[in-house]
Amino acid sequence: MCHSSQTEAWQKYSGAVAPDLSDQAWLAVRIAIEALDNIRMARDVTVAAGLEHNAISDATAKALAPMLRDIQFGRDALAPFGRDSLAL
Repeated sequence: MCHSSQTEAWQKYSGAVAPDLSDQAWLAVRIAIEALDNIRMARDVTVAAGLEHNAISDATAKALAPMLRDIQFGRDALAPFGRDSLAL
């Protein structure tokens, strides 16, 4: 399933953020977006199968761990641009 609002927001604002990020930070953000999309797709499949109330398996948790790490790296790369940082 497509998450058009997220895709539209990414397309709209990624160009505004990119010039202010180092290559390494930009890569971290792009990888985080991919990880987030993968998690959303997995959630959609789970919901479509009617399994959203089941506990996730150990194998699924193990597969999610690197994606969650990638998302955190992306968040860390964007931290200097957060509301709290901009208020200073």
